[in-house]
Amino acid sequence: MTYSTVLLLDYLSCALIGLAAAFRGARHGLPFTGVLILGMICALASPIARGVVISISAHVMPRLDAFDERGFVAASFIGACAGYLLQRLMPEEAPLFPVLEGASLALATVLGSYIALTLGLTSPVWGVLIGCMAGTVGGVLRDLCLTERPALLEADFYGCAVLVGAMTVTGLHALHAAFWTQIAAGFLCVLALRLLGSRRMKRRGVFSEF
Repeated sequence: MTYSTVLLLDYLSCALIGLAAAFRGARHGLPFTGVLILGMICALASPIARGVVISISAHVMPRLDAFDERGFVAASFIGACAGYLLQRLMPEEAPLFPVLEGASLALATVLGSYIALTLGLTSPVWGVLIGCMAGTVGGVLRDLCLTERPALLEADFYGCAVLVGAMTVTGLHALHAAFWTQIAAGFLCVLALRLLGSRRMKRRGVFSEF
């Protein structure tokens, strides 16, 4: 594993969060400028919040910081534009949003935990907490901007999916597992639980968009 690999995945995570937020905003009828702003704000919220908490907790300034890396801004812009275009191309009934949200939730969570643990936060509690925060802050901000109750408080297997993913990465990190093992295992845990929750909610006829 190299720094450039983690940074590339972090850019991808930022773009996915922006894509999911923009897709949802476009579904709610926002104009392009509103979709772009929503996607970029939600995308940047995760690395910014993570960087601030790590810098305060570990007394270091992380290298992966949205304030310093213009790549994060570019990734959020690309993701938001892609989400707007994707929503226009996909039919209304296509159940794409749960997949987009689940993937962005999973990648942001596992990277949050991994980066926190590798930047000096040796306590497993910090690894779990920062992973959960990094995964959910963008989605909570998105829902609040759309004047909805956050899915974190409503949706099945949302908060617990993030918790399981962060705990998986933290546990495997403590066991000195390979980088890709940590990332893949945590990612699959979050995504599988999130999609399971989406199916359960659709079956009950509530929050069908999630």
